[in-house]
Amino acid sequence: MGKTRGSASVSQIKINGVPEDDAAKIADHFNTFFTSVGKQISDSVPPVAKPAEECINYGRLIPDLNLGNTTPEHVLKIIKKFKPKNSCDIQGISTKMVKFVGEEIALPLSYIFNLSLSSGTFPTKLKQCRVIPIFKSGDHLESDNYRPISLLSSISKILEKIVAEKLVLHLISNDLLYQHQYGFLPNRSTEHNLLQLTNYITNALNEGMYCMGVFLDLKKAFDVCSHEILLKKLKRMGIRGVSVYRWLNLQHAGIHLHLSQMV
Repeated sequence: MGKTRGSASVSQIKINGVPEDDAAKIADHFNTFFTSVGKQISDSVPPVAKPAEECINYGRLIPDLNLGNTTPEHVLKIIKKFKPKNSCDIQGISTKMVKFVGEEIALPLSYIFNLSLSSGTFPTKLKQCRVIPIFKSGDHLESDNYRPISLLSSISKILEKIVAEKLVLHLISNDLLYQHQYGFLPNRSTEHNLLQLTNYITNALNEGMYCMGVFLDLKKAFDVCSHEILLKKLKRMGIRGVSVYRWLNLQHAGIHLHLSQMV
């Protein structure tokens, strides 16, 4: 398509207003910035009187989510669905490598994953990831103009996929999601969202009505998301068992900036 591939290297960045080209200092600065910017933004938002979890009230009893166990066959099935990417995580493992040895590691991984699901403990090493700052636009020397791209643990992706399937099944089978929720759901996409919006506007215009749209772009939306509020909402949706709640308790993952990708 004639597009050129941009470089992910960062040769210089402003630290306290002064340009710095030392690789270690640049990595430490990005690490500090990426892990603190979300809290800084959320702390600046005025609190509201109504507890956020009260916005979720189904008026009926919601059954508890049961993570249950997984099997080597299920683990292997998920591994086979992965795209064979060459990009490596912090341990130097790629999804291409995982697919190559999938049949050999399915059994031990299922044993480890079942321990994790039953105890509600997510392995600490699987929380570590490589974070590569990708330039968006504006001044190359400003940290805020970079987007952190996380290369998650290739092994953790398997475990997370297992839980994601169980969670989505629970939400859909118990009718807990908004009917026009199109993102992150099977057999739905942004195209469905566009079709629904276009149909809504067209019908309004055909009926001689005015149609107005208000669009919001939330800065650092995922970083600003309150883990405390999210967990309270999850409880209202049946995610409240001891092991389940502990497993989904979003603890701060360690962030490691890989210098060779930056310099």
